[in-house]
Amino acid sequence: MASLPSGFWAGWVVVLTVGSFAVLVLLVWSTFFREGPPHEDIVWDEDLREGDAAAPIWWFWLILTMMVISVIYLLLYPGLGSFQGALKWSQAHHLAHSMEKYDEEFEPVNAEILARPAAELAQDPKAMSAARSLFSNHCAACHGPNGEGQSNRFPNLRDDDWQWGGDYEAIATSIRGGRQAAMPAWGGVFSTSEIDELTTYVQNLSLETDPTIVVSKAPVANHYVTYCAACHQANGRGNAALGAPNLADNIWLYGNSRISISHTIAVGRNGSMPAQHARLTDLQIHLLATWLTAKMPN
Repeated sequence: MASLPSGFWAGWVVVLTVGSFAVLVLLVWSTFFREGPPHEDIVWDEDLREGDAAAPIWWFWLILTMMVISVIYLLLYPGLGSFQGALKWSQAHHLAHSMEKYDEEFEPVNAEILARPAAELAQDPKAMSAARSLFSNHCAACHGPNGEGQSNRFPNLRDDDWQWGGDYEAIATSIRGGRQAAMPAWGGVFSTSEIDELTTYVQNLSLETDPTIVVSKAPVANHYVTYCAACHQANGRGNAALGAPNLADNIWLYGNSRISISHTIAVGRNGSMPAQHARLTDLQIHLLATWLTAKMPN
């Protein structure tokens, strides 16, 4: 059994277990059966008397009972190194059995929920309550308890700005397979003054009233078109297929200060959303994606 110790550690566990039991037997024998010196009272402070009477016999029977139970347990269950016990019980097998019972009992209900379209499932208060609990347990550590993001590292999930797309399929794909952003570092391509100009250019993109207009007032516009527009588009609206964020709004994952934007351009960003397919079932992903698509109802 892979979960049990083997080799040196199996032997060490046996030594500790048997040794501890032997010490207990010796202690019981020396307390109840070995003849000691005659009974003698010791007097302290004239009237405080300390005796050395034998331990009550019911202690012996209690300890003996527990020792017998311990021996039976070690014969039935794992506890002596790599010995599996007569019942061959293990936590892994117990968990697997519990999961089988759960699947048998709830598989029809789960299949029914999984088959329901997101638009219909979003109207089910119980399903959305379960989705909120899933979010609290698996997502809130990064995205915050209310999904509003935090630390200028984890995106806000309550707005309409989604780097990889905000529809049901895109969100489910993000949860299931994860995402890996790749904003390259341009510090080796642009000079310090050019990065400063690009920072101003990017900040101005969010100020344009007409999203179809390319901001060409700055001298560095040609650099933007050459190096940045392939991902972020000429108007800065981004490209969800590439995970390129929208630069023409006022939503900034890493902050909209000049220091933050210039750092992003010069050093790059490599945000990562870990894949959850190994931790969450298809049903759980379906519930979470539905809840997020429905703007996270309470």
